[in-house]
Amino acid sequence: MNTPESEAGVNIEQVIEHVEEYIETHGRLVKLKAVEQSSLAAGAIISNLVILFFFLFVLLFLSLAAAYFISDYFEKNYVGFALIGAFYFLIGLILFIKRESLLQTAISDAMIKNFFKSNEQD
Repeated sequence: MNTPESEAGVNIEQVIEHVEEYIETHGRLVKLKAVEQSSLAAGAIISNLVILFFFLFVLLFLSLAAAYFISDYFEKNYVGFALIGAFYFLIGLILFIKRESLLQTAISDAMIKNFFKSNEQD
C-alpha cells in the first residue's frame, strides 16, 4: 500500500526530474538563440560588405572619371587627381572630427534596432 510519505517522495522526485529537464531545455534554448543571433549578425555583416564592395568600385570609377574630366578642363593631368584627392581628404577629415555623432551613434543605433527586430520575431 502506498503511504502518503512514499507518494510525496515520488512527487518530489518527479518535480526534481522535471526541474532538471527544464534547466537542460532552457540551456539548449539559450544556445540556439545565441546561434541565431550570431548567424543573423554574420549574415548582415557579410551582405553589407558585399554591397559596400560594389559601391566602392562604383565610387572608384566615378572618381577616376571626375579626375580625368577635371584634368582635361585644366589641361594638367595632376590637377584633376589632386582636387579629387583633396575632396576625399576633406570628407575623411570631417568624418574623423564628427565620427562619434555621425558614425558611432548611427552604427550602434542600427545594431540595437536589428537586435530588437530579431527579438520581436521570436
